[in-house]
Amino acid sequence: MIRSNRMEQRTKEEWLTLVDTTLKGKSSDVLNKRIHTTYSTKPLYTQEDIENIPVDELPGQGLSTRGFTKSSNNWINVNPSDLSRKARENQDSLSLTSQEIKKFPIAIIQTALNEIHTPIHFSLSTNEQSELAKELTFPSTTRGVFQSDPITEMVSTGKLWSDKEKRVG
Repeated sequence: MIRSNRMEQRTKEEWLTLVDTTLKGKSSDVLNKRIHTTYSTKPLYTQEDIENIPVDELPGQGLSTRGFTKSSNNWINVNPSDLSRKARENQDSLSLTSQEIKKFPIAIIQTALNEIHTPIHFSLSTNEQSELAKELTFPSTTRGVFQSDPITEMVSTGKLWSDKEKRVG
């Protein structure tokens, strides 16, 4: 038999009193955690916390919100400042795959390279590396690495033999 237990409701003041007692006089603000440059969490949210947040659209609507439902927004972002922002927000490095790079016009990548002083890791095939290197001018401040996986590259081009084939050489 499943028993239903309900927790007794408490007021915010009761919660704060308990927190003050537990924290031995420290402010309850010490429990607020900054999880990102622009985000923080708290252990207790109230109606007051959301009163000033405008809710003028449904989830999934709007220019850049995904919400809780499927949106037709494909999340293609062609803003160089977004890459720069990520680099400024405590990122140790940026990693870009060929699929991500294909989303950006070359001019956008070039502008971002000029603004970024964080190491950039490009994960590209050998051909993609040479194509990108021809189209971009890397500032002297650029740090990072071009990387490719030879096994993946050989599999994708059909140059890696299977177990059934014997390589005689």
